[in-house]
Amino acid sequence: MNVKFKMPNFKRNLKVQGIAQELLMTVIGTTISIVLTFGTAHLVEQSQKRAAGRQTAMMAIHDLDEAVTELRRLARQEDENFKLASYLMNNIDRLGGIGQDTILTVQQFITKGEMHFSDATERTYLSSQDSWKNIDNAKFNDIMQYFYQSRKQCYDEFNNHYMWRQPLSQEEEYELLISSEGYDIDYAAVLSKKLLDKRVKAFIEFAPARQRRYNYVADAWQQLSNQAKFALGITDEEMKTFLKEKERHGEPLDLKDLPGLWVATQSADIETSFEFKKDKTMIYTVANYLANPFYSGRLTFTQKRQGTWLLVGDSLFLQFAKDFDYIVDDSQITCSPQMKDSVEGFVSHLRAQYEQVKKQVVEEGGTVEMRCAAFIDESGSKIELSRTRKDNDEEEEILEYLTRQENPK
Repeated sequence: MNVKFKMPNFKRNLKVQGIAQELLMTVIGTTISIVLTFGTAHLVEQSQKRAAGRQTAMMAIHDLDEAVTELRRLARQEDENFKLASYLMNNIDRLGGIGQDTILTVQQFITKGEMHFSDATERTYLSSQDSWKNIDNAKFNDIMQYFYQSRKQCYDEFNNHYMWRQPLSQEEEYELLISSEGYDIDYAAVLSKKLLDKRVKAFIEFAPARQRRYNYVADAWQQLSNQAKFALGITDEEMKTFLKEKERHGEPLDLKDLPGLWVATQSADIETSFEFKKDKTMIYTVANYLANPFYSGRLTFTQKRQGTWLLVGDSLFLQFAKDFDYIVDDSQITCSPQMKDSVEGFVSHLRAQYEQVKKQVVEEGGTVEMRCAAFIDESGSKIELSRTRKDNDEEEEILEYLTRQENPK
């Protein structure tokens, strides 16, 4: 804000009293101008601090809400694993005829593993004095400090209390691995013995108590979340807007941006890619690179699925054929003469498995359809695809990132 004041004309013939009055008016005018300028700047700065504080508060609340969601997931998982383990205990003499997925799930259920959580948001919140000053709400800060203390104590409990003491150690699993032929553990045989162990029985029977504990803590943390939102007057709609802005850093995808080859996953073991063509067709490719102690190099087996794509607004519609073409490439592997028959038998078995799966999907027919929200970054080299998936009547957001590999031909 610019405020102009008339400067005194000292060449005029003024009396001493008049000169003093002119000087006084000049000083007052300058003072008012400074106050207005710095006062306005102070108000703007305070407003910015309040906005920054509110953003920090919503970031912390989101951390709390995510912790609640994770405990609810653990409670559901505990219930599902308890049912599967109980089923195996009641059919211990017939484990050889039970599906491998069920066997492996129960094996993982009783195998020792640490439970972790990310404290990145907690460290940001607690280490920043500016955060505390900008939020300026003692009740809210007390709630968040209590939550962070509570979370640490609970995870200490989950990792150390006897009710969470998984009876199969990773060392035991390793011993099973190296003592099995071809490093192929017969988990059905292992579980037929382990399920008779009192420690295993106790761990399985404690599952309902663990489930109740997860839900009890989740209820308490949900109450903290509600109190924190109420303390600052943060609505659910405001949280949704915050999360949407937080997770979206790109621009909606444009038709001209998509054609070309985009890699979704790239590692030493697997590569997945989409080749989007200008005629709205596409090829989805999954290449697996399999190493094995019986040969040198890597065996490559590749699946290719045809499909179509359609971009409407910021929504990308993908449709894949269930049918696929495949290639099993063993040209890059070598082995010792004594292992040649075993390796050739392994490759033939792999081809036969692919043929069986291909035949099954051809008989089923149909397609796989997917709708994703699509955004592209400023460089035009990375796309974010976001979609929702239902898990036990709860929606879960799935994020996938594609990196451009070549420009369209």
